[in-house]
Amino acid sequence: MNTAASSGTANVTGYAVPIARALSIAGQIEAGTATDTVVVGNHGYLGISLSSRVTGALVAGVVADSPAADAGIATGSTVTGLDGASITSADALSEAVSRLAVGDRATVAWTDNAGQAHTATLPLGQGPVG
Repeated sequence: MNTAASSGTANVTGYAVPIARALSIAGQIEAGTATDTVVVGNHGYLGISLSSRVTGALVAGVVADSPAADAGIATGSTVTGLDGASITSADALSEAVSRLAVGDRATVAWTDNAGQAHTATLPLGQGPVG
């Protein structure tokens, strides 16, 4: 099964997934069997966009009526922890949240614009597909 190829030059590079592997993954998805590399369904969602300019995850925006907004996380806050684990970057927060499912409850620690520390336990919503 071809999945991607380069073109436009004399040297064409193609990438393929063996059909048996593709069918195996499709079977896992149909059966609802998630693994470290196969995600079934939507992942957890806080409802914030992030910036990577500080230690922690700088909140660049908050989606209205999202779990983050309901908890009081605001643009300019810095997320510093999730479920007791230290968050040192936007990538670390994204990775940690992606391991959670819709409806899971997560304890989020953050510092607001005034430097005040906050903690709240909130249910994860359903994020956009993608």
